[in-house]
Amino acid sequence: MSSFYQVSSSLHKSFFEPALDEKTIQRGREELADFLAERPAERIRLPGAGRPRAEKNVELEPTLERLVEPETAGDPMSEQKWVRSSLRHLSKRLADLGHQVSPPTVGKLLRQLGVSVSKPEKCTLSLQSGGAAWKSVR
Repeated sequence: MSSFYQVSSSLHKSFFEPALDEKTIQRGREELADFLAERPAERIRLPGAGRPRAEKNVELEPTLERLVEPETAGDPMSEQKWVRSSLRHLSKRLADLGHQVSPPTVGKLLRQLGVSVSKPEKCTLSLQSGGAAWKSVR
């Protein structure tokens, strides 16, 4: 054993010595081992534990497709498509149609449909001899 591990081991022991008795630690280890022995090894949580699964709304995807269809644009040379509305606005419009969905979930659904959300281009106003003109900045 290297000297580093001997030092860290002795520091570890001296750190816990004043706080807990060895018998208390041993009793805790035994209780934990007994508790874990009753559980199946392949499961972390007991059956039924954890957050309940949300009900899958089968009408949501077709509704979202119909909602974004009029404002979907794309590149004719590739199969890339995008929608002009923000995720927040789409989420609000879905809520108006009776589907309570968060903006991140709307984003996941759009990605499943192969559609991305377009980001507005940054533009600056450039003053030229012929007048003012907006130029996109990349």
